Amino acid sequence: MIIYKKFRVGDILTWEKKIQIRPLDIPALTVEDGELYPFVGQSSTNNAIVGYLRVDPKYLNNVESEPCIIASSNTQEFSYVNTPFFLKEAGGSMSYMKNKNLNLYSSLYIITVLKKELKSRYAYGIKATNKRIRESIIELPVKDAASDEPYWEYMETYIKGIEKKYLGSIDSHLRKFGFSKYEDVLLQKEDEDTLIKHANSKMSSFKLEELFDTIKRGKRIKSFDRIPGSLPFITAGVDKMGLSDFIGNLEAEIFPENSLTIDMFGNTFYRNYNYGADDHVTVLYNSAPKFSEKALRYIQPNINKAIEGKFSYSRNFYPSDAPDVEIKLPVDDSGNINTKLMEGYISVIEKKVVQKLRKNLDERIGIWDKVILK
Repeated sequence: MIIYKKFRVGDILTWEKKIQIRPLDIPALTVEDGELYPFVGQSSTNNAIVGYLRVDPKYLNNVESEPCIIASSNTQEFSYVNTPFFLKEAGGSMSYMKNKNLNLYSSLYIITVLKKELKSRYAYGIKATNKRIRESIIELPVKDAASDEPYWEYMETYIKGIEKKYLGSIDSHLRKFGFSKYEDVLLQKEDEDTLIKHANSKMSSFKLEELFDTIKRGKRIKSFDRIPGSLPFITAGVDKMGLSDFIGNLEAEIFPENSLTIDMFGNTFYRNYNYGADDHVTVLYNSAPKFSEKALRYIQPNINKAIEGKFSYSRNFYPSDAPDVEIKLPVDDSGNINTKLMEGYISVIEKKVVQKLRKNLDERIGIWDKVILK
């Protein structure tokens, strides 16, 4: 069992002498052929990097390239850096600290503890100040009850465990969309071309009855009549995309995979598995293959958009409403639905979804890869 002890922040971190730059002075200090370094300021995103400057190196902080923690006392934000950097002047609220035991992982641990402690006590109107940060008391792990030093190795191991889970989450999404590695989701020229073609494509309106030859209502099976089984059973609602149970009732109609459902509230979902549905769910599919999974994933949000806000408890969506629903789809020069463009567009969106997930998770735990996220 890990033991925790209270530490004064100023006893575990040493405040370094800082050199700040006023933004108004940047043009005069710029060295055209100088090396580019991060410009750090009061930002809660991008690891507090607000830009990159080529400025006279005498204004650099952390010229030793040692691991350090940057603090903004005004906003109680902290970030990690291990390179030289320029520091934005912010009325004395910016500072940076070091400890010989700091590395990326232990810094992330301490930053998390500092944020939790300070954000509960201070706000912009009640500033933490550098003195208050130094005097703050935080709890950190120790090797044993007799130890007066933080357990640096444990902090590193703990954060590495979180990193492993994070990477596993990224990998699962990569596999879900059919990618083998993260580099596969970086947009290529053909992806940019697809976005341009889609933005400039001719669009035509289509009724749902033109797109699907089967539009059916599910069958009610009350909760107490359901027999446990393996068939997914869909009801109205957005939680778990309407998946409410797994049943074994023989009377349940089995609807095919690669189809869409619209519940009584107008929530539309794509299904890539066989399932049953209750009478508050409308099922749309084609008896012969017509649309691929990606084409249906294109159609699904367009249906959502077309009927958004039109259905509720007092006004339910039923199969009889489907003929009045129209959506716009891209067409080719002959006026036929351009399924190839729809599929290409969804492929690009899938890449962007994984990129956004990666970026959000990176920001959350403070780890930035060298890969540029578009």
